[in-house]
Amino acid sequence: MIIWPAVFSPRRFNVWETMATAPATVGAGGALVQAGDFIYAFQGRNTSSFWRYSIPGNTWETMAAAPAGVEAGGALVHISGNFIYAFAGRLTNAFWRYSIPGNTWETMAAAPAGVMDGGALAHTEGDFIYAFAGGGRNLFWRYSISGNTWGIMAAAPSGVSWGGALAHASRDFIYAFAGGDRNLFWRYNILGNTWETMVATPTIVGAGGALVHAGRDFIYAFPGRTTTDFWRYSIPGNTWEAMAAAPAGVGAGGALTRVGDNVFVYAFQGGGTTSFWQYII
Repeated sequence: MIIWPAVFSPRRFNVWETMATAPATVGAGGALVQAGDFIYAFQGRNTSSFWRYSIPGNTWETMAAAPAGVEAGGALVHISGNFIYAFAGRLTNAFWRYSIPGNTWETMAAAPAGVMDGGALAHTEGDFIYAFAGGGRNLFWRYSISGNTWGIMAAAPSGVSWGGALAHASRDFIYAFAGGDRNLFWRYNILGNTWETMVATPTIVGAGGALVHAGRDFIYAFPGRTTTDFWRYSIPGNTWEAMAAAPAGVGAGGALTRVGDNVFVYAFQGGGTTSFWQYII
């Protein structure tokens, strides 16, 4: 079922709309994830603030605070059903689980190493969550939801830093930004545990870089770096194209999440702002 926000303009496409501003300024560690009628969010900026945005109501509310401050490397991922998993970032190996119905947090098995800038999470719709450690390292892990254990997977082709991101786009593949002011874009083969280099991004990707699979054959992306660039990647074509520019430059804490199948993308501008936007695909 598609949730139609009250501000949706049904005859406008490939455009951005400004939504209700976030409760406070968003910076490094800012993150978004959609679950049901809501989008959940980290503020980042070494705060424990955790918010919920009502998609139909276009309103924000403050939820139970995270167990500790969230900084660079903070990330969120929704598991089908009642749980959201999260990295705290800020050089720690903290990994948490949030109960949506209970509005409570619990600490899960610690990540194998401290998570830093470029830390990211992606769920592959089964028992596993995949993760970048960031911090200029090529560490790539797999977490078993049922076992609450971590495993070491094939290392990324090079180190992942500011703007590192992951997006699960099909049963077999996860797509990734390396970040670090480079134009590296990769694809990870889940079954083969191997990486391959895809076509380079149109410009380099840095702080605020983000990826989201919005459904069907496309992935949408911010390169960050205080630019307004917004791109679409064709999975079958292995090509990039420029889409409507974001309303303002996207910085650290820039984030993307989807709502509906190829319908909407929601975004944080980051960079110490409260801006929150809706993109109509």
